[in-house]
Amino acid sequence: MKKLLILALVGVTMALSTGCYPDFPPTGGGNGNEENNIRQETTLSVQYGAQVQHSDLSVTLTDVLDDSRCPSDVECVWMGNARVVLTLKKLPQGDPVQVELNTNPSFPQKVEFENYEITLVDLKPYPVSTETIDPRDYIAVLQIVEK
Repeated sequence: MKKLLILALVGVTMALSTGCYPDFPPTGGGNGNEENNIRQETTLSVQYGAQVQHSDLSVTLTDVLDDSRCPSDVECVWMGNARVVLTLKKLPQGDPVQVELNTNPSFPQKVEFENYEITLVDLKPYPVSTETIDPRDYIAVLQIVEK
């Protein structure tokens, strides 16, 4: 009996630690036939002037309007901001739409377009006080969530 109890405890511990949980029916009075709301998430890197396609979405990094981010080799009182223009288009026949996104969370960093949520996660390269960034070197790192 003692061995059986120990084996049962080991089994429960292993199941809990590996994330194996029973598949309970959904709560809230549904009949279990509701559609899953799983969001597909993708990270895209878009070079300045280049067009990148994800599913039926086309994204182009059209412009970097300003880049006032605090250079990595300087101490600043404000983190600064980089503002980019993206051209979004629903493929194959959608009209292009331009949106502005920012690196600083005090300003809009994401936009909803068609069935996507697009977030500017980063803009590379990061500024250094002794270097000038050629606009063609910019790469926008975007998170695309399909809804």
